[in-house]
Amino acid sequence: MIESREIIDPLYDRCEAELFNPPAASWKDEWRKIRDDFLAVEQSQYKNPSSERLFRQRFQEPGTVVFLLRDTLIKKVVGFTYSIPLVNYAAGNGENFRKDIEREDDGRKTAYIMSTVILPDYTGHRLSPKLIGTLEDFLKERRGYRFVEFDVTKENGYADKVVENNKDRIVAGPISHDSSLGPQVFCRIKL
Repeated sequence: MIESREIIDPLYDRCEAELFNPPAASWKDEWRKIRDDFLAVEQSQYKNPSSERLFRQRFQEPGTVVFLLRDTLIKKVVGFTYSIPLVNYAAGNGENFRKDIEREDDGRKTAYIMSTVILPDYTGHRLSPKLIGTLEDFLKERRGYRFVEFDVTKENGYADKVVENNKDRIVAGPISHDSSLGPQVFCRIKL
């Protein structure tokens, strides 16, 4: 009889999620340290990547939470995820903001995950759930959020995986829709 055991994945083990939240006085210096790696991650996934200016602006807005995924062996940023308060997303007329969803918290205890991106060489190692899980724990424990909302791409079956992994926590969705980034699925989940 073969005993089941956990699969060891050195890539998973050496990648760590870290909060990017430098003080205002050192923000520019800290951004410069990760800038090239960060933008390379963004450019690896999108034909029309977001601009550095947009990230610099968003990351300094009150309530934004940014986690980096760092490969500790090579000391490079290989992924990131970030969220903003849902009320900020709605106020900014976010492209995918769902007005048809009933929210018992009126969005005040909800974060919107704007993006999660990992370099292609690092996909398939369960790093996305590791990174998003770290963000969700922080949002719940340190910021008092009770829900997160997100729109996830259908490309490569990614939305199906995300929905399956969160099926017991989904309180609204999954709702398929088109966006400027292509076909996506919306979900609201309980933390």
